Amino acid sequence: MGEIHESYVRATREIANEMKVPLVHMATLYARSKNEELLSIEDGLHPGPHGHQLEAGALYRRLLESDVLRQ
Repeated sequence: MGEIHESYVRATREIANEMKVPLVHMATLYARSKNEELLSIEDGLHPGPHGHQLEAGALYRRLLESDVLRQ
């Protein structure tokens, strides 16, 4: 992960803590995933289709856990 991206992740976590809002740690999800096709083949930085699926699943689970959504 590049220095700018690390700064962004750190700032996002700090703001979420300050505002006391839930945060889904996408960088951690990506780091733990074995799928090498998560990022766009065009720039290698933004999510590709598999990355979007990973993010959507994580966000959906978080919304269920927070009782924002009900099954």
